[in-house]
Amino acid sequence: MAGAGKTPGETKRKSFSRREFLRGAAALGTAGALQWLAGCTTVPPTLPSSATLPPPATEEPTSTTIPRPTATPTPEPTHTPIPDVPLFDEGELAHVFVAHDLALRGYPALPPFDPDTHYPECPYAPDDLAPDNGAYGLVREALRLVNPNGYGSAEWNPLGSIIRPGDYVLIKPNLVDDSEWVNGQTTHPAFLRPIIDYVYKACGPSGRILLAEGPWAAGLFDRLVAATGILALVEHLAAVHRVPVALEDLNKASRETSPLVDLGAISELRSVERVWYDAHGEVMQEGGDPGVGRYHIAPSVLEADVVICVPKAKVHCSGGVTLAMKNLLGIIPAWDGPYEQAELKDCAHTSDVDRAAGARGMYLDNDTIWRSMADLNRILLYADAWGVLHPERQRRYLAIVDGIVAAEESQYHPHPYPLNTVVIGTEPVTVDAVTARCMGFDPRLLKSVTKAAARTDFSLGPAHPTQVKVTVAGGEGLSALYRHALTPELYVFSWQGYLEANDFDPPEILDWLWDAESSELQVTVHDPAGVAWVRVAYSYEGQSRMRALQLNRGTLLEGQWRTPFPLGATVRHATVLTSDELFNETTQEVTW
Repeated sequence: MAGAGKTPGETKRKSFSRREFLRGAAALGTAGALQWLAGCTTVPPTLPSSATLPPPATEEPTSTTIPRPTATPTPEPTHTPIPDVPLFDEGELAHVFVAHDLALRGYPALPPFDPDTHYPECPYAPDDLAPDNGAYGLVREALRLVNPNGYGSAEWNPLGSIIRPGDYVLIKPNLVDDSEWVNGQTTHPAFLRPIIDYVYKACGPSGRILLAEGPWAAGLFDRLVAATGILALVEHLAAVHRVPVALEDLNKASRETSPLVDLGAISELRSVERVWYDAHGEVMQEGGDPGVGRYHIAPSVLEADVVICVPKAKVHCSGGVTLAMKNLLGIIPAWDGPYEQAELKDCAHTSDVDRAAGARGMYLDNDTIWRSMADLNRILLYADAWGVLHPERQRRYLAIVDGIVAAEESQYHPHPYPLNTVVIGTEPVTVDAVTARCMGFDPRLLKSVTKAAARTDFSLGPAHPTQVKVTVAGGEGLSALYRHALTPELYVFSWQGYLEANDFDPPEILDWLWDAESSELQVTVHDPAGVAWVRVAYSYEGQSRMRALQLNRGTLLEGQWRTPFPLGATVRHATVLTSDELFNETTQEVTW
C-alpha cells in the first residue's frame, strides 16, 4: 500500500484516490479544480505500445493559475505494458438474457396468435396481424439479445446458432391443466407462437417441430390443448403455412418403448441413505422399474436434436419455484397401470427425513423434489436416444421462460402477477437462478438452484453470479427493474418471510485508489447481501479487456479488492463493475 512509512507529501505523490480528489476540488474551487484536473489528464487516452510520454509542461503560476496541490510536481506514470494474463473472458460465463416491458398488458385471447406487426425475418407472411400480441414482440426482443447478428433484416435467424436445418426440435411447455390457465398456471399459447415461428426459421421445411408435454395426470392433454387454443394454433400453422409442427401427449408413450434410464451414482437420490416415496406415498425400490434413480422417459424426448424448454414463472409448494428445472417432470409418462387409469409421475417427492421433520412436502423441510428435478435435467442433457448416459451433452438446449403473467400464491389456484418478463438461457440451473431473482426471491434459498449447481460433472449450469453474465434489454440492471416480490406459496404452506430477497440495491463502491508503488488498482466495496465479484473493464491497444479483482482485505460484506493494473500512461480510463450475490450490479468510471 502506498504511504506505508512515507511522509504525507510522499504519499500524495504515490497514490491518487477519489476522496483526495474531492477534498482537493472543494479546497481549490470549481475553476481551479477543473484546471488542475486538466493538467493531470492532457495525455491522449490511447497510445501505441512503443509510445513514451513527453515530460510534463511547466508554467509560471499567475493570478488565475492554481498550482498542483503537492509540495513538488506529481510525476506522470511511465508506460507499462499490460500482460495478457490474468485477463477475464466473459465468453466463458453462462449467459442469461432478460427482456422486460412494463407497458405489456397480458396476452391476446384468440388463436392463431399472429404477430403484432410485419417483421422482416418472418419465415412466411401471416394472414392477419394481432396488434394486441405484445408477447410476440417481447419474445423477439429477448431473442435479439441472444443473437443480434442480422437483426432487422430478412435474413435474421436468432436461433440459427442452436438449431440447424433439418433438425428435430422438441418444444416442451408447462401445461398443467385447463382449470385456471389464464391466471398464469400454464405456458400461454401466444407465447409459444413466436417460438414456433423462429424454430421454423432455423430448422426449415426439412425439419420437424414437436410441441409435447405430459401433464401431471393422464387424460388431460387433449382437453387442455383444445381449451387453451394450442390445438387451433398448431393446426393453423401446419395447414396454412406448411410448418412441420405437431402435438404429442407424452403420457401416451408406451412402457415398452420408453427407455428406463438408470443414473447410477449420478442420481442425487443415491448421494444419501434414505427411504424415498413417490407422489402416491409409495416406497420406491432400489432396482425397481422405475425405482431410485431410475426413470422411464418418453422416447420422443430423447430422440430430439434440440429441446426448447418453455416453463411458466410461478411458485410451487415443495420446490419454491417451478421454472426450467421443474418443467421436466413432464417428460415422465404418467403411468400406474393401463393408460386410462394412469395418474401422477413416478419419481421421488418426499423421504423419511422429510416426513419426520413435519408437514409432508413443506418447502423448508423438503430435501427430495430438487433431487428428482436435477436427475431429470441430467437425463435430458446427457442421455442418448437409448437412455445411455455420456459425459458430454447429447442434445442442444435452450430455456425460454414465460414470465409475462407469472403465478403467485399457489400453483393450484394461482393469482396472476404482471411480471412482463422473458428470460432466456442455455443452462437450466442458471436460468432458474436469474428468473427467481426477477420474481423477487433469493436464489440462494432454493435447493433446486444451489444444490443442483454444486456438481461439476454432468453440469446443469452455475448459480453464483461470479460465473453468470446477465444481459438486460435497455442496459438496465436487475436491481433497477425487479424491486418487487411475488407472494410465495400460501395455499399449501405459508413461506412468506422465508423465500423473498431482502436486498434490491446494487453494491456501493466506497472508494478506489491506484497505488503507484505496487501498480495496483484497489477498490473498496460494500453490500449487505455479500459482494460476489469486482471487475475492471478497459481498452488497451484497440482491444476491450477485463480483469477480475481479488478480495484482499475485509469481508464480502465490505472489503478491499485489488488487481495489478498500471493506470496513467498505459490506461487513462477504465470502468469498475461489481455485483452482489443477488445479481445486483453497479459500475463506476475511473479516470487518471
